Amino acid sequence: MAVQRLAYFSSFGLEPGRGYLIRQLNDILRVSNRNNQTKGITGALIFDMNWFVQVLEGDRDVVWSVFQKIERDERHRDVKLVEFVTVPGRYFGNWWMGCAEFNEDLAATFRPYLRNGQFHPPDMSALEILSLMVDLSLIGYTRELAH
Repeated sequence: MAVQRLAYFSSFGLEPGRGYLIRQLNDILRVSNRNNQTKGITGALIFDMNWFVQVLEGDRDVVWSVFQKIERDERHRDVKLVEFVTVPGRYFGNWWMGCAEFNEDLAATFRPYLRNGQFHPPDMSALEILSLMVDLSLIGYTRELAH
């Protein structure tokens, strides 16, 4: 069954401070997992201290509605749509919302996608974003982030 895949990135708009930041992200993940399950959406999220990158998969209208809500969310700045296409199946069907942080533990997986040693989604193609997320999924995302 064909599904819609949407990919975007945005500048990070969460409150600073690692402990508080991780609590905010865990809250986002809990709500996203609950809401996405109800809506039949699967996906993955990458973040660092500057960026969110996310892929959503599901029904066209539902995915688009979620994206429009994200565009209005103050935790995201300068939201840029990278891809909105029909695909034959889901890449992230195992997660309502998987999550990975760009950190030392995952540096080797991120390395081929970095620009001058930095994670910079505006310089990445849709294929590179998807490939990075698939590579991360092969080593396992976390759902709850460590403080």
